[in-house]
Amino acid sequence: RGKAGKSDARFVERLAKKYRLKFELGSADIAELAARTKRSIETTARHERLAFFERVGRRRRCLTIFLAHHADDQAETFLLKLIRGAGLTGLGGIYPRRGIVVRPLLDVSRADLRRYLESRGQSCVDDETNEDLANPRNRIRHKVLPELDLAAGASSIPAIARAASISREDGQWLDELADRRFDVLVVRSNAGLEIDVSGLLGEPPPIRRRMVLAALRLAAPNREIGSDHVEAALEVAAGESAGVDVPGARVELRRGKMVLLREAR
Repeated sequence: RGKAGKSDARFVERLAKKYRLKFELGSADIAELAARTKRSIETTARHERLAFFERVGRRRRCLTIFLAHHADDQAETFLLKLIRGAGLTGLGGIYPRRGIVVRPLLDVSRADLRRYLESRGQSCVDDETNEDLANPRNRIRHKVLPELDLAAGASSIPAIARAASISREDGQWLDELADRRFDVLVVRSNAGLEIDVSGLLGEPPPIRRRMVLAALRLAAPNREIGSDHVEAALEVAAGESAGVDVPGARVELRRGKMVLLREAR
């Protein structure tokens, strides 16, 4: 983000110094990484930020990493996932806890956080890219959510965040069931993965989709796998397609097995 990013970093450094906290700065060429890994700028930036936090956390022997995502972030994520046709796991939005990463402010709105800062006389900074309406998240923030608030006659954020929480709980239960079946029906090899087709097709659709998604992600880590890739792979399993290329892998049907072959590096 050029000068703006450097200015924000100096703001955080001064804040850390004021409260006698240690400060560390990281940077990465996101555009180059995104092109090399064939991922979006947003996904690459998120991945690099988390990787940076985890590196620093390990070095400093942190038991927990706190991130400041709030209720507005949760509502925006839910709506983004909804318009992309996500299932329950995706509609679960931002998870309160993933490993040692904890997000304690997910139930607090952006407006409440700003009011708290003002009450403490604490200034804050805004990322100027948040005003760019070419970004789908920003369009939801500045255009869609205000219209939903008008339709609801109040802030829609608490209700959307609650829907995300319910979706997340239901999705986690289905994920656990899918994980158990995955361990039974999937065999790993040096070339990729094999899934027993009769067993796969005998599962209910929600379990079936989750198993295939997990297999695709395992066969091609760090690649973006969407619902269209999952559906294409399921068509191969059902014999409706001879094979399909998905990010980082090839899916084929061989002697009653759905085979996921990793692409040569």
